[in-house]
Amino acid sequence: MNQVLREEKKFLINIEDFLRLSHKLEQVLIQDEHNGTHAAFAAAVLIVCVLFQSGCVSSPEPVEIDLAAEATEKTISLRWEAVDGADRCRLFRKKHRRKRFQIRMRRDERRLLDRDFAFEILEAFFMKLNYEVDRTHGGKGRINSDTGQSVTIGGCDPETGEPSYNELTLMILDAKCDMRVTDPKVHLRVSSKTPAEIWKKAAYLTSLGMGFPTYENDDAIIPALLSYPEYSLADARDYAASGCWEMTIQGRALNRNMGGVCALRMVELAMNNGQFFLGTPGGENAVGLIGDRYGIPTGEPEWFDTFSKFFNAFRVQMKHHIDMVTSYVNRSMISPSPFCSSMMEGPMECGRDFDAYGMKYNETDFQLCSLSNAADALFAIRKLVYEDREYSLRQLRNILLNNWEGHEALRQRILHKFPKFGNNEPEVDALADDIVACFVQEVTKQRNAAGQTYRARGS
Repeated sequence: MNQVLREEKKFLINIEDFLRLSHKLEQVLIQDEHNGTHAAFAAAVLIVCVLFQSGCVSSPEPVEIDLAAEATEKTISLRWEAVDGADRCRLFRKKHRRKRFQIRMRRDERRLLDRDFAFEILEAFFMKLNYEVDRTHGGKGRINSDTGQSVTIGGCDPETGEPSYNELTLMILDAKCDMRVTDPKVHLRVSSKTPAEIWKKAAYLTSLGMGFPTYENDDAIIPALLSYPEYSLADARDYAASGCWEMTIQGRALNRNMGGVCALRMVELAMNNGQFFLGTPGGENAVGLIGDRYGIPTGEPEWFDTFSKFFNAFRVQMKHHIDMVTSYVNRSMISPSPFCSSMMEGPMECGRDFDAYGMKYNETDFQLCSLSNAADALFAIRKLVYEDREYSLRQLRNILLNNWEGHEALRQRILHKFPKFGNNEPEVDALADDIVACFVQEVTKQRNAAGQTYRARGS
């Protein structure tokens, strides 16, 4: 990437020059799959600096720019300035400065771009992000869902906590409404202080049915991050969404998602003494089996003469799963990435790659899945077996093993007559609270190989 930038030492900001540089960066992306991500990021930086040099405004003459990129052992910088010094945009990463890309701009009467042209360039960049999805979607061994390309907008100032929204926030929402393409995923940070104009624009984008934006609630997420001992207030306020919706501290964290803890699967294992109802998928090659089980033996159905005993078996299954996965993860390794590590805060200061836990924050997450299904299932079990005593636990288990054969009326009754999570049903919601409390307790007692707390989150 540096070679491309060196070749373009001086250029004029007009559409022909921009497209030429964009094409060169695209070639880097094709030639070097790993470093291409950072080339694409550099292209994004170009766009943002040009668009929002104190506002999207225009000038009759293009502004000459001096672009330089350098990488040394202690310094990585990407900077540009107008040759007359009047307009100034700098990106820097110095040893003794805050180690994340920042944009510094000084207001000037000269205008670079009008808003319509700026909006066109922004949409052109968004279209570039979709090339890989369009090229590979659906093929064997190719991308079928998430590319991990996302942008987080809105939020608050890390130092003051005041709301942080601007014209770029609205332009990104407008571009997604206009284009209706997959990438980038848009994550909107909101709070009780979010302006009405932002809510209205985001609501319209939601109404288009693309699943964007996701809404990240600062009033809940920032206190949740601060509940872990590792985070500072300023960093918690500066979080961003990574990949799907993982909350991470941009530029200062390695985030590893350990996958889902399926709460409904834990109900199944508790009912079936640690075994899957339909056998063990890939059992001949499976790792982590106890005999022929993924779960831990917690007893036959007759052992659970009260619901509290059955729910305790559920808790034991969840604890066993989390303990087992963390033991594997803490002994695992990630492929080193010196280039990526050099762009982050921590590795260069301590002399360790991010794969060797050189980051300021080394985040390992467990994700709780199927919470609503598990709460509904536990309510049905408690009502049918322990409250109304219509069935024994073994009888209900056998009905499930036989896929409701001969008991369609019971299945329809559970589907349509029993209360369900998400409908303000106190009994079901209380069971969901108990599941979450169990999950959080078991996850947060774990420590990763860097000595930091495992994080519990839900989907």
